[in-house]
Parts: sequence; structure tokens; C-alpha cells
Amino acid sequence: MKDNKKQLLIFIISLIVPVIFSRTIVFLFFTQKSFIKELTNLNIHHVHYGIILVTIAIITLIFYKNNNATTSISGLGLGLILDEFIPSLLLTTSTEEAIIAYNQGLIPTLILFLLLIGLTILLYKKKNK
Repeated sequence: MKDNKKQLLIFIISLIVPVIFSRTIVFLFFTQKSFIKELTNLNIHHVHYGIILVTIAIITLIFYKNNNATTSISGLGLGLILDEFIPSLLLTTSTEEAIIAYNQGLIPTLILFLLLIGLTILLYKKKNK
């Protein structure tokens, strides 16, 4: 199989697997607060894990190369993100609550951006030694 066709197949399978896995887990097990919610009091969803995976895939593509692992990671991450895309649009949250959460997240968001930029610069310097 040609490399492009193989990567396309890997991407499609990787895109579908998290949707099937997540929906199955939620359907069978999650009718109450999750362990992570109890422990951290944060609303961590699989979209967050998807964003982490897509970020890893992008950084890998920038500094290393496109291979089957990168293709798999990007497909898994995007699948996790897309599985919550439409449901997140249907959530009923007041604008006031959303603005409060958005404003409360400013400093942590800036820290996250600075950490990601710092990591990217470190990887750049490591690669170009």
C-alpha cells in the first residue's frame, strides 16, 4: 500500500476509534461525577485530551516528521475533539456564567500559552544545535 494511502487509513481509523470508545464509556459508566471531577473539581472532558494530542502531533510535525505515529496521534486527538464539538454547542450555560469562567481563566491561559511557546522554543533550539 502506498504511504499516503496507508496514512489516510491510519488517520481515518484513529479518527473513529475515540468516538466509539468515548461514547461506549459514557453510555456504560458515567451517570455520576467522574473521579477526575471529584479529585480536581475541574470539568475535564475528552475534548481536553484531544487538544493535548493534537498539540503533540503539531509539534512533532514541526520538528520531526510526518509518520504513522504522528498521523495516529492527530487522528485520535481530532476524534476526541470532534466527538464533543456539537454537544458543547448544545450545552445550556448562561452568558454571564460563561464570561465569568472566561475571565477567571485569563492567568492560567496566559501561563499555558507561555509554557507551550517555551517548549516550542526549547525543541527548536535542541533540533538546531
